[in-house]
Amino acid sequence: MKIRFIILILLLSFSSLLAQEPPKINAGVQPQKVTVGEVVTYKVSVAGKKLKGIEIVPPEDKVFYPKPKKVIGKKSKDQDDKNDPAKFVPLYVIQSFKKKDLSQKELSYYTAVIKLIYYRPGVYNLPDISINGSDGIAIAYKIPKITVTAVNKDGKFSEIEPPLHLKGNYTRVIFLIIGIIVLVLIGVFVVWYIMKKQKEQALFVPEETALELFEKDIQKFKARKYIDDQNLEEYITGISTIFRRFLSRLYKADIMEMTTSEFQVFMRSRLTKLQFEKHAPEMISLFNLWDLSKFAEFTPTSEILFDNYNKTIKAARNLHREFADVISRV
Repeated sequence: MKIRFIILILLLSFSSLLAQEPPKINAGVQPQKVTVGEVVTYKVSVAGKKLKGIEIVPPEDKVFYPKPKKVIGKKSKDQDDKNDPAKFVPLYVIQSFKKKDLSQKELSYYTAVIKLIYYRPGVYNLPDISINGSDGIAIAYKIPKITVTAVNKDGKFSEIEPPLHLKGNYTRVIFLIIGIIVLVLIGVFVVWYIMKKQKEQALFVPEETALELFEKDIQKFKARKYIDDQNLEEYITGISTIFRRFLSRLYKADIMEMTTSEFQVFMRSRLTKLQFEKHAPEMISLFNLWDLSKFAEFTPTSEILFDNYNKTIKAARNLHREFADVISRV
């Protein structure tokens, strides 16, 4: 009787484990190689089916200083060590930390984005963003590395150079004056050239509208072939790029690198309340499908992809028509 009871408990435990698949965690950094002082974007995404109780915890220290290295056999610190400028320079400083919940229906999708700056050259692991399950236990994932190179050749903290002594150094002064004159002449030429180009652009009338260029891109795009061949990556990358390029031309803004949330804020600022309520839900649904397919390894059916393709074309035509109406009323 006890054996049967134990077997029943094991079966129930095994079935509960199968009921919820483990989440998929992707971590990446852009760019992967930077110089000291360059802004870095570090993103971690968590995706899965019906995930519950997922908690994303940011790093503890916004300004992180590495622990000093212990030197064996050194009993005391000299005056030079106390004045070492490296002691006052952090390894990195976190500028911002943002979490987003992009879950839809059965698919759970969470992202965390950190913007930070490194101030010491070397190869480092990115800060640990803790991903805790519903049981409070941290879920392990591979933390990416970043390579930070120094601005100067040796990668050392330099002392401030002493002021220039001009006494008896007439050659340097002469070259300095000549350099200033050359820079002024170059500046005058650049200003003249920019003003000339602005006048030419003011007289230039574009031959093709944003919609015409969009439809040309769509005709060249092999959507049906990618969908029939189940080439999801090529389709998602191609259709999202074409639509973002159309929006950039239509609103004369850089929408290529905007996230879905940033795009939503942008459209709210450009459209009236009525226009936003009319067009935004459909466009946001297009963006969400592309994000989920690209980052959450979600594979839509062919019917969903064909519907997404047709809705993208329809959305572009509706937006262009709305934009043309606004222009005609001005």
